[in-house]
Amino acid sequence: MTCGTGLRFIVDLEKGKPTCQIGKVLQVLQALGMKIKIEAPGMDV
Repeated sequence: MTCGTGLRFIVDLEKGKPTCQIGKVLQVLQALGMKIKIEAPGMDV
């Protein structure tokens, strides 16, 4: 896989498996050109 994970992980991620490792999720998002933005409550702009 281009993102450094196995096919089984991608299948589990797509199914919403609650125990997917966040590091691997971030690898997949990076490979897709996506980012996650985290904001503290009350910091809406």
